[in-house]
Amino acid sequence: MCSYPNQIPLPAVAVDRISASVRPFRFDRIYGGWWDSVVTRDARDAVERSGERYKRWISGIVTP
Repeated sequence: MCSYPNQIPLPAVAVDRISASVRPFRFDRIYGGWWDSVVTRDARDAVERSGERYKRWISGIVTP
């Protein structure tokens, strides 16, 4: 399983909307749902990369 959200696929337009909604905010850290899943730096860029990776995944372009 790639990740839990992949069990509830979102269309690319929704992923773009999510990325755009957090883009105006300045942040460098993201706390995940588990105690050991913390993005400690460059979190804003990680959100952008994650959105692009997700859109590739739903379009059938799977990258490791």
